[in-house]
Amino acid sequence: AGADAAIAGVVEASLLVELPRPWVAKIDKQKNRVYYHHRGLKGSAATSWDHPLLPYFQRLIATLRSALTDGRTTPDALAHALTPEFLRLISPDALDELGGWVGPHTAGTKPTWQHERTEQVRTDNPVDSSRNVLLAHHQVLAAAWRAAGCG
Repeated sequence: AGADAAIAGVVEASLLVELPRPWVAKIDKQKNRVYYHHRGLKGSAATSWDHPLLPYFQRLIATLRSALTDGRTTPDALAHALTPEFLRLISPDALDELGGWVGPHTAGTKPTWQHERTEQVRTDNPVDSSRNVLLAHHQVLAAAWRAAGCG
């Protein structure tokens, strides 16, 4: 147990966690490289070379490395370091990401949602997509929690 085990848990979980729908992994045959496509978005926001959860994985690893550097390696200390990540999952601030989406609009063949401020249009339900991302975050965080011996 300890921060090293928790970091290994994050890395292992990040390799095993399913992509949150509607993200899918695809292969760029010319570059022989994986990229990620969000089936509900259009334009440049719809594709990425980086895994859609990469910033989250990096934040968890940075949190655990900081704990390790500060000598906080007991399960209680690591639980204290990881608790803000759990709180982010259930925080009302998570709802801020969903603010501004209006829909579904059914004028076309598929229902769409449009953001009032950015005017971005998507064909997936933003609430469902956010829920899928939060579930994936929870899976990775729970794996780190267990690997650190926090419970």
